Amino acid sequence: RFHYLGAGNSDGATESMTFDGLVADARAEASAVREDTGLPTVDFVGTRLGALVAAAAAADFPGGSLVLWEPPTDLGRYYNEVFRARMIGLLKRGERSAGGKDLMETFARDGVIDVVGNPLPHSLYETTIGLDIGDLLIAAGPRRVLAIQMSVKPEIRPGLTALIERCAGAGVHVEAKSVHYDEAWWFGASGYTFVEVESGALDAIPATIDALGTVAP
Repeated sequence: RFHYLGAGNSDGATESMTFDGLVADARAEASAVREDTGLPTVDFVGTRLGALVAAAAAADFPGGSLVLWEPPTDLGRYYNEVFRARMIGLLKRGERSAGGKDLMETFARDGVIDVVGNPLPHSLYETTIGLDIGDLLIAAGPRRVLAIQMSVKPEIRPGLTALIERCAGAGVHVEAKSVHYDEAWWFGASGYTFVEVESGALDAIPATIDALGTVAP
């Protein structure tokens, strides 16, 4: 794991982050790993929005496995959930929360909003809202792809099922695994101090480890 430029302990301005910038960072880190280790290929793991970054970066590293935790199959719905998380986080702190048009105007004006302690830059929103993870997976080419769904219900969601079928038609096989997870992530925080929550999400770790290093036939 690493910090993108503009995030965590890395240099750079958060408000200038873009999808292409994140992908470039991931590719640079993967190239450094390959050079330092001498490994022939590199595997990628991406969570939520990071799943799109992982899929895009993997195109430069054929043969490596790709593991996607909760990949967004509908960016509009994904961001609606993000904005809802922001609203709930503010309400828990006793603060008012703008929504709808007011929120988007504030977002565009300020250049960044806080989502439960995590900054979301408008530049990143603008450069990801129109993306399609299916396009990115198909462009990445044949490899082992494991998509992990975290949900109360074991049935694979329709959006993920449609993604699997679309990729299969383009010669890219995507496996899906559902692990039980009943904790909405924004409710796992009191203020901005996160608490440990027992969850079946840990079941995703063995599946991830099993997929890493597996080369698609």
